[in-house]
Amino acid sequence: MTQTRAPNDAVHLDDERMAEFVEGTLTPGERLVVERHLSVCAECREIVANTTEVLAATEKPAAAAPLRFPRGRWVMTFAGVAAATIVLAVWLGGGFSGPREAIDALVTAQAGEPVRALEGRLAGFPYAPAPGINRGVATRTPSSEVVAEAAAVETRLGRETRPASQAAVGVAYAVVGSFDAAIEALERAARAEPTARYNSDLAAVYVARGRSTDQRSDYEKAVAAADRALALDARNAEACFNRALGLEMLGTTVEVIASWRRCLEVEPDERWRSEVRQHLASLSP
Repeated sequence: MTQTRAPNDAVHLDDERMAEFVEGTLTPGERLVVERHLSVCAECREIVANTTEVLAATEKPAAAAPLRFPRGRWVMTFAGVAAATIVLAVWLGGGFSGPREAIDALVTAQAGEPVRALEGRLAGFPYAPAPGINRGVATRTPSSEVVAEAAAVETRLGRETRPASQAAVGVAYAVVGSFDAAIEALERAARAEPTARYNSDLAAVYVARGRSTDQRSDYEKAVAAADRALALDARNAEACFNRALGLEMLGTTVEVIASWRRCLEVEPDERWRSEVRQHLASLSP
């Protein structure tokens, strides 16, 4: 690991390695070395904290140019800083203890957003209006709080092999729009432990990726994943919604109408029921 020596003879991370860390491009071994350094280096941790404060105050977008901070080093864009900040919080005694707590924190952050993360439904997330669609693609920009919580999930659970951890990481990727990575993680979780929840979330992400790539095969995979979920839990409202959405994208009018009507039977929340009725109305001749 390349390091620089500060005026007080303390060894610090150099610019390039810190950049690679916050951008998530290090190998697991390299990342562990950096994490160990940050756990004992107050000056490097302070740089991360100061950078975050400035970005929060100026509301820089994720694509903004890097900013220069103490010791003359370059620090990364918002998403990377959010990830590093959550790592810092964990080292200082905060954070969560497992996959369930990770998802709960992410759900809480997402609950403050004006629209939901995906057009489909992620298990355990409360109702919010669907994100807008522009030229067939869902449009939304996750807030700093959502990005930070998603980064926390990836940082704490990304190297774990437990299905629950992989599923949590997949959901975290999904809410910030990293659909390929989300699908990989959720597929691993669903293969290892085929639950209705994991398959339903997988269906929601396949629909989202299908929207962004216009690939019919993603909608077909969404329906297949939702079918697996419903085979395990026939009254799973999220899976029913995601299946109907996938069918709607495929243009199977007769089948999708039946699927949306089934969603009305299993959905107790009137807000979701109202959205289902809107889909049915749009399909009526």
